[in-house]
Amino acid sequence: MAARDEATNGPRPAVVAVVGDLFGGDAEVVVVPFSVSGSMSGSFGTGVGRLGLKPPPRGSYTAGQLIVERVKAARATAEQVVFAAVVATPTPTPPDLVEGVVRQVVDLAARDGSAAVALPLLGTGAGKLSGVESARAIVAGSAKATAAGVQLRIHVLTDTEREDILPVLDERAASHAPAPATTQAPAPARFSRKPSGRSAPNSGARAG
Repeated sequence: MAARDEATNGPRPAVVAVVGDLFGGDAEVVVVPFSVSGSMSGSFGTGVGRLGLKPPPRGSYTAGQLIVERVKAARATAEQVVFAAVVATPTPTPPDLVEGVVRQVVDLAARDGSAAVALPLLGTGAGKLSGVESARAIVAGSAKATAAGVQLRIHVLTDTEREDILPVLDERAASHAPAPATTQAPAPARFSRKPSGRSAPNSGARAG
């Protein structure tokens, strides 16, 4: 059964935008991007350290490869970090690469019973995708999220970034909204005419 939104008692949105720290929320799964060469931005490296982990070692990785690590920090809400190789060479990162990574993450979260996944706008920055392009790819990969009871929370740094991608998320919500219930008009009543008691006019024919 799909999760419900406590505020509206309707279906919980599958993809939302959040302004704030990627590593400071209450999602059980945190997705951290890195490049196919193993490089990672300093801010992500610091955040990973707060969870008691280290970035993957430098080396050669396949585009779209995921590395799953259990969180070691005792007070962390997150249970797993998914390192995702989404910064491909040459750039820009293909949107379908982001879509495929998100699809894998949704499957992983559903399998482990995780209700929420925190992730940044994958493929932006060094990947050179725009925020809207990344959001569209994330939405495309979230097709199974509602049925699986998984919510994807895209973390951004500013209100402006959030406002830029909200139309993409609104489109997703509208396309997955249940159809309004329709009331079928009652079928017209069928009336039977009672016999009048009069015989039909004589047509001139006689029975033999």
